[in-house]
Amino acid sequence: ENRPMAERPAGGFEHGRVYTRAPGESGWTRKGCFHPSRFLFRASILVFNGLLTFGPAFYYEFPSALQTYFESVDSNGSGLDLGPFFYNLLFAVYAWSYGVTILFSGAIMERFGARTSFLLCSTLCFSGSVASVIGAEQSWYPMLLAGRGLFGAGLGALSVAQQKIVAYWFGSSRGAFAFVQVVSRAGPVMNFFAVPTIADSKGFRTTLWIGAVVCGSSMVAALLVGLIDYSARSSPYRKADMSTVARRALSAQLISSLPVAFWLLSGATMLVYASLFPFIANSNIMLQTRDNLTAQQAAAAAGMYYAVFLLVAPFMNIILTKVGRRGLIAMVSTCCAPLLFVLAWQQLLPPLATMAAFGVMYTVTAACVWSAVPMFVPEDAAGTAIALMGFLQMLATGCSSLVVGLIRNSLPGDWATLFIYFTACGGSAAVALLLVNITESHEANRLNIHQHQPSDQNVAETTSLLPGRSRASTRNSVN
Repeated sequence: ENRPMAERPAGGFEHGRVYTRAPGESGWTRKGCFHPSRFLFRASILVFNGLLTFGPAFYYEFPSALQTYFESVDSNGSGLDLGPFFYNLLFAVYAWSYGVTILFSGAIMERFGARTSFLLCSTLCFSGSVASVIGAEQSWYPMLLAGRGLFGAGLGALSVAQQKIVAYWFGSSRGAFAFVQVVSRAGPVMNFFAVPTIADSKGFRTTLWIGAVVCGSSMVAALLVGLIDYSARSSPYRKADMSTVARRALSAQLISSLPVAFWLLSGATMLVYASLFPFIANSNIMLQTRDNLTAQQAAAAAGMYYAVFLLVAPFMNIILTKVGRRGLIAMVSTCCAPLLFVLAWQQLLPPLATMAAFGVMYTVTAACVWSAVPMFVPEDAAGTAIALMGFLQMLATGCSSLVVGLIRNSLPGDWATLFIYFTACGGSAAVALLLVNITESHEANRLNIHQHQPSDQNVAETTSLLPGRSRASTRNSVN
């Protein structure tokens, strides 16, 4: 590939291959169809990178799609009969392990390297799913719970590693990040629409094994991403190894330097997720018992939450880049949360419309709050600040799942109390975002500037969950 200059063809062409000068070199480098600058290479690494979390995301919502099997036993004796509290404890343990892993994912990738981290994290996901299935088959709840925690730890680190490789190869490209989000969220959509039907035809326990196998597809994707990346590591197109990370560690000094607006925004995010995620996790059985839907209809209605995300999320970053006003948009969107919970409580909207509205509200709010953090924290602390907010969000989600489990366990069939709790969380989140806007209005009001914002600030949800990695360092490593 690096023949002496005298052996290079005139004009830079030989049998359809293109030769280009390597950066900073006087010689020529042959540019084949799988060169890192070619479409085939970049498309391949993007597709397989998106598939890293497709399988785990598919498996994550398995309890939600099969809620009746997890909480009770059907007429054929299929089911785990966990009850509401132990069912929700599965989501709590997952959220806590996911959140803790986010904080240390940067150190994990520094220690093992990005490619090894892909395989390690995907193996943790698969091992956790297999442990959960074995625990379910043996009716051994501790193993089921431990598997759920292991699965959450693997997926938390895998999500960060996934965003890291996108940032490395595609910089701040909105299209690349949006594609990865869509592929990942396609997993829960497929789960809600397909799994109940599979469970009816193949049985509950067989369906669990199918979910574990789909989750294991992330290991194949991790291997392919690693091989593709390794094949390009000696290319002059790459100026630094992907495993090299500029990292600023989380410290008490860094935490104390974060502004009040960051903590208010974190509180709002915690409250939004603490209301929405447990609501989705418990919506299946509510729609069956209260709205008289079949298992398939209830799961399809719950899946509308993620289906809307697929449609709206790719456009939100573009809209926010053009319009700005993140603080105001997030506040208006969050104000819709208590209203939607009241409408769902009083059954004033059809179930499909209700869940679709929640999906729009969640997508808009998530896109605003996560892309707002880099605007009022130091640039070299942006990644760490977002990781800290992600940890707090998952901590609150796990605690909220326990509260929901206790309410449902103590007051069976009393959905009114749950909706009061969800409405209170949503209303409190709206108040917190109002305070964020008031606080920022007395400062530089960076959240509501009506101008074109740098596109690398417009990554929704977990896009920027790179602990300690600044946007500047990401740009430098790519360019």
